[in-house]
Amino acid sequence: MTRVVLDTNIFISAVLGGRLGVIIDEWKSGKFKLIVTDSIAREYLDVINRPKFKIPQAEIIAVSDYLLQLGEFVTRLKRYTSSSRTRPMISFSKPHWREKWTSSSAVTITCLN
Repeated sequence: MTRVVLDTNIFISAVLGGRLGVIIDEWKSGKFKLIVTDSIAREYLDVINRPKFKIPQAEIIAVSDYLLQLGEFVTRLKRYTSSSRTRPMISFSKPHWREKWTSSSAVTITCLN
């Protein structure tokens, strides 16, 4: 199964629906496994609860429960910086972790196989 890390902006946009709503539908149908760290999950939950998004409380609870029950939580082992990159690189405890960096801030989706 494909393992995916979603940028918070993508996750929230998917919850809000529209063109990215298919991401939540695919996740709920088991097409991919959502990979999160504790800090990513906290950020998702913090942002999804912001009043400006006007997400109904029932939907917030449903998405939060689904995230906490079926998201695959990974633990960060160490943080280091490579001389060839300005962004910190993170090593995770789960096998087959591959980071993909993008120069565009529009979409950041990391697939883990």
